[in-house]
Amino acid sequence: MNKGMLGYLLIFGLLIAASLVFANTDQITPTIAQAQAEISMGPGTVQAVKKGASWIMTLLTGATFAGIAAAVFSEVRKVYKTWMRNSQTRRWQGGPNAQFKQSTPAQPKLRREDLMLLALSGRVPPGMMRTSPRLGKMRAHVEDDDIDLEF
Repeated sequence: MNKGMLGYLLIFGLLIAASLVFANTDQITPTIAQAQAEISMGPGTVQAVKKGASWIMTLLTGATFAGIAAAVFSEVRKVYKTWMRNSQTRRWQGGPNAQFKQSTPAQPKLRREDLMLLALSGRVPPGMMRTSPRLGKMRAHVEDDDIDLEF
């Protein structure tokens, strides 16, 4: 969370804690204030003001908790996305269960051109050379096989 939001939450929490402590220790002061307001404005107006103040406080409290929930949700979502990205890419993570085994590097895939060059040079990797019966038989050179071209 950003630092401005944290300060606001801290002040709001302290305000709620102070109001709860004050309300539980002094129960006569709110009653006296309500009686004085009823005497000066009348009971109907006091009830309307009380309902309006209650409605405004409900909206402010709901907006505050919605803001807190949105901030917590965005932070949890960031952590979850990071966790998913790390688990999908299987990055190495140190710790007590870390495996320090060195893996053997994979053999590179040889292209067709590479295989032809290796075959021509006589250095074909084991397992790559297929024995084919038609390549093993060489035809003997016969005198009549020459092409005669006459112009």
